Amino acid sequence: MPQELIRNNQRCIQCSAAGAYHCTNSPELCPVNALSYCGEAYSIDELVEEIAKDQILYDEDGGGLTLSGGEPFLFPDFLSQLLPRLRPWMNSIAVETCGYVPFASIEKVMADIDIFLYDLKIMNRDIFLKVCGGDLSVVIENLERLVSQHQRVIPRIPL
Repeated sequence: MPQELIRNNQRCIQCSAAGAYHCTNSPELCPVNALSYCGEAYSIDELVEEIAKDQILYDEDGGGLTLSGGEPFLFPDFLSQLLPRLRPWMNSIAVETCGYVPFASIEKVMADIDIFLYDLKIMNRDIFLKVCGGDLSVVIENLERLVSQHQRVIPRIPL
């Protein structure tokens, strides 16, 4: 999974582009740190090892893992390799999602997920299109499909 590139237009001095959002430099070449990487890149094995370090906590309180940050279902192949490795010893696996993904991406790993934390950010089709650039019906249809398949879904309205 690649690291996220963070762009800070406030710091940008426009040395190579009209602003940080248009810059093609790498963070290493940015003289004012307007570009930086966020997060860590892990292989499946490295991530399983990192998660396993907290096994005592999962066992002690019955807790589990929540995948979040961005949209986990944008990486269905990664999830389909990771989750079966965790499932045998993980008490529960939750995924935070906005639901704006092909249902096939969700379906690919659905058997290994216990709880879907489903964020309903904007419920007006026109505003959703304007702000998110997409079709709200995808979000609604995915939610309906999860519920109709008796998945445990917790709808949420993020503030």
